[in-house]
Amino acid sequence: MRRDWSPLVSLASLVVPLVLLGIAAKISRRPPVPQMTPSRVPHLLVLSLQPDHASLAGRAMPCPGDCFDEGYDLEALDASLAELKTLQPDKEQIVIVPDGRVPYVRLLEVLATVQPYYGLQSIQPE
Repeated sequence: MRRDWSPLVSLASLVVPLVLLGIAAKISRRPPVPQMTPSRVPHLLVLSLQPDHASLAGRAMPCPGDCFDEGYDLEALDASLAELKTLQPDKEQIVIVPDGRVPYVRLLEVLATVQPYYGLQSIQPE
């Protein structure tokens, strides 16, 4: 016995375009993704803590010894923070990006040095 598939194919040919139109309508209702322009890119002050140096706003500050054992040069960091704060007094945020191997005690020392200049409202791990 031979089956006639033509009614099923006709129904499918009507349903598939309707489903695709529904999906297209949902996609077109999404808000557009804002384009990044120079005025929308935030200017961040970044303090990077690496195994052999700290870097603030692109300025490298080598450690007097081993950064992890003896700590970062907190005096140089303090001086750089003071200089940047006088140049940009309205800047209120700093992003601290520690290397994953930085000992917690070294991070706390750096945070204590940064706080008088920028305050620390929250610490969020990546």
